[in-house]
Amino acid sequence: MSIKTTVLTNIYNEEYLLPMWLEHHKKIFDHGIIIDYWSTDKSVEICKKICPTWEIRTTKNKSFGAIEIDQEFMDIEKNLEGIKIVLNTTEFLFSEKPLSEYFDNSQKSYAIEAYGPQSLHLETPFTINELIKECLREDVKYVFENLRGHRNLHNYLTGNYGLGRHTWYLPKENIKGIAILWTGYFPWNQHMIKRKLQIKTHIPESDRLKGYSYNHFWDLQKLEELRKYKYDTGKSLKDIQPNLYNMLKNY
Repeated sequence: MSIKTTVLTNIYNEEYLLPMWLEHHKKIFDHGIIIDYWSTDKSVEICKKICPTWEIRTTKNKSFGAIEIDQEFMDIEKNLEGIKIVLNTTEFLFSEKPLSEYFDNSQKSYAIEAYGPQSLHLETPFTINELIKECLREDVKYVFENLRGHRNLHNYLTGNYGLGRHTWYLPKENIKGIAILWTGYFPWNQHMIKRKLQIKTHIPESDRLKGYSYNHFWDLQKLEELRKYKYDTGKSLKDIQPNLYNMLKNY
C-alpha cells in the first residue's frame, strides 16, 4: 500500500506560473494544500479549476513574515500523515519514480537539490510542456542553487524548519533520483518581473530590519545583473545534473 503524498505551497497573485505548477504536481502528489495570501488576481479560481480536490486555505498571517510563514506550514504538517514537502510556485519537483517508493516504515528526511535555468532571451511559455521545452534549449544554462539551500521531503511530524525552510533540524539524507527545477529567473518575462517586484510590498518592516528576505528587496537592475551572472557562470544541465536532464527529456 503506497504512502499518501502531500505538497504544500503558498500563493499571492501567481496566475502566470500557477497553471503550469498545478498541472505538473497534480500528477505527482495525492493531495495539495494551498495557502492563499489574499490574492487579487485569478489564482484561487485557477486552483479550484485545475485541482478541485485540493484544499485552499486563507493564511492566518497578516504579511509575508518569514518566521510566521514557516510556522503556519509546520502547524498544518502536524495534522498530515505520510510524505510531505513545501514548495514555492517557482519550484517544480521531478522524480525518477513515485515518491512513496523512497520511503519505508522508518522516518526519512531527504534534502532535494534545486537547479535554476538561465537564459538571455525572453520566453513566455504558458503550459508545463512549453516550459520544459524552453528549459531544454541548447542556449539555456543551469546553476546548482546551493546558496538557496535544499527542500525537505519527509515523513516526520513537521519539517522542523529553519528560516525560509531551506534548512531544517532533522537527520537528512541526500538523494539523486529527485530534483527541483527552480524557475526563479526563468522564464524571464514581464509576468515574472512583476511577480518578483510585488513581494517586497508585503514583507513586514521588522523582517527587513533583521535582514530577512533581503533578496526580495532587490530592484530590477540588481535582478538583471544577478541573472546575467548566473548565465555567465552556468553550465549544461546534462553535465551538472544528468538525472534531472533525463527526466525533462522524457517528460
